[in-house]
Parts: sequence; C-alpha cells; structure tokens
Amino acid sequence: MINDEPLTQEQVDELLAKTREVRKIAPKPEPVETVRTIEATPRATVPIPEELRRVQDIALRLTAEIGEGRFPVGYFLSLGIGTRIPLDSRWTDPLVLRLNGKSVGRGKVVLVGNKFGVEVTEWGGG
Repeated sequence: MINDEPLTQEQVDELLAKTREVRKIAPKPEPVETVRTIEATPRATVPIPEELRRVQDIALRLTAEIGEGRFPVGYFLSLGIGTRIPLDSRWTDPLVLRLNGKSVGRGKVVLVGNKFGVEVTEWGGG
C-alpha cells in the first residue's frame, strides 16, 4: 500500500545513508572523451519565401534527446543528488533532434563557447 504522507527527517536520513552505501560499491565510470568545440554559426542565409515571412518569428522548442531507460519504481525511490542514471545510449551516439516533440533530425554533442550544443548531422525526418 502506498503512503502519501511526507517522510520524516529520520526516514530521509535513512534513505540518504542507504544511497551513500550503494554509491560506495558502484562501478567506476568510463573515461570521458574530449568534446570538440565549435563556433555557433548558422549555415548560409537562405532566402525566406514571401508566404512564410509572417510565421518566421513564431517560437518553436528544439530538444536534443540523449537516450532513455526503463526502471522499476523502487529505483526512483533510491535516487538522490549525485546519482548517475544509465541510459540506453553512449554519449558518442547520435542525439535525436525534436522540434515541438516531433523527430526532425540527428546531431552530435559539441561545445559552443562554454556551453553544450548540438552539431546537426541529419535533418528532415531523422
């Protein structure tokens, strides 16, 4: 039976202690390869047809999906700050690019200045 009551401080402390014990026996992470740095530059300017100029300023949400995983509820109950969650892909695998939730291409992780970015490797239905 699920209890919706908030945890007591003692219960929180106990969960944190168990989490720390699990981390002590966790395997060492794989070495991280260097991420290459690029400049944030769009490709050559493409003329926008007259009929599309009215919509060119509408905001769209672009997301880069790195992977996914399936876990039992108990796994999520044991998560805490610093937990590393394994996904079904490696960081060098292509990212899925989604425009408002719809897959539109693929890309790879790069640095743009001092931030993460995506270099588009496939576009148009990825």
